[in-house]
Amino acid sequence: MRVTDLAPGIAETEFSVVRNGGDRSAAEAVYEGTVPLTARDVAEQIAHIANLPDHININRVEMVPVRQAWGPYAIHRDATQPSPAPTQEA
Repeated sequence: MRVTDLAPGIAETEFSVVRNGGDRSAAEAVYEGTVPLTARDVAEQIAHIANLPDHININRVEMVPVRQAWGPYAIHRDATQPSPAPTQEA
């Protein structure tokens, strides 16, 4: 028996909608301005690991998009439109 710990970083999947209680806009905001992994990226790694010869075991794979650092939520994002200047209330 072989066991592998596959630990993906930020990945754009339907799980984000579930995690955000069905709020699609909140789920999409997680990925705004960055390029996350896809479900296919993760599936390809699973397929690769599962098809290795019997004498090879991969203990752990940490895969993250190039824009994600090791720290939690350390994700490089593209600059978005600047925030509007604060207004002065009379």
